[in-house]
Amino acid sequence: MAPRSDVLMLGIGHFTACPACGHRLLETQVTSTARAALAELANKITRLVR
Repeated sequence: MAPRSDVLMLGIGHFTACPACGHRLLETQVTSTARAALAELANKITRLVR
């Protein structure tokens, strides 16, 4: 299941279990600050274009 928004971004509420099945062990990955900032910028641009 892929996130449908920025729900997993640092500083924004996130979930601790799979919303589809309730499984507790979620796969996590560490990302660089630059990559996170780029993803946030892409999300904002996408929202502005809509």
